[in-house]
Amino acid sequence: MRKWGIGWIPGNGRSLFRKNYLVYTHRNQQGEVLSYSGRDLQFEKKWQTWLKEGRPEGKDPSKYC
Repeated sequence: MRKWGIGWIPGNGRSLFRKNYLVYTHRNQQGEVLSYSGRDLQFEKKWQTWLKEGRPEGKDPSKYC
């Protein structure tokens, strides 16, 4: 995980990457950090719940941030 710049942030609700996000580091050719992105590890569960609720508009879960 360290080699590829990947990590897991348990989060506390105050950060951009909320609870249960896998975080990716994006670097330039010199190895400098350009940005981070995160994937919600609970996305599939949230997606299924959203489908069961009839796909309420504006409430679809995000896979990435």
